[in-house]
Amino acid sequence: MHIIDILIFTVYMLFVLGIGIYFLRKNKNADDYYVGGRSMSSPVIGLSVVATDVGGGFSIGLDGLGFLMLHSYAFMVSGLFIPVLGAFFTRKGSATAAFWAMITGGGTTLTLTLLSVKLPFGLDPNIFGITAAALFYILLSILFPGRRHVID
Repeated sequence: MHIIDILIFTVYMLFVLGIGIYFLRKNKNADDYYVGGRSMSSPVIGLSVVATDVGGGFSIGLDGLGFLMLHSYAFMVSGLFIPVLGAFFTRKGSATAAFWAMITGGGTTLTLTLLSVKLPFGLDPNIFGITAAALFYILLSILFPGRRHVID
């Protein structure tokens, strides 16, 4: 390795160590360490869950299940993307709309993928699944509106 490589690595490690020491001193008890003092907002917790779900262990550790994971991932993306967005950005969430959007979006994606349907312009089946989920979510949210805020 060249001296510049060692220097960059050393500066990076010192920076990361500094962040660790800063937050070590900021934490007063186990609640601060494990749950951020119970002061994290819903978007931060949601991003943490997503980061955990698609982290290194998830991506690297499950290579042997690639074929099955591809289909479950396609279902998850198409099925959960729109209901989660709907819960965050609409005033009243509808559990009925979220459920049927998930089934429709994931089902559309899996059907197009498993049947190897040739899609126009080389589009991915997820695009059609997300579109179907969005249409169902909007339509069913109008027909069966929620009664309260889903996420505050």
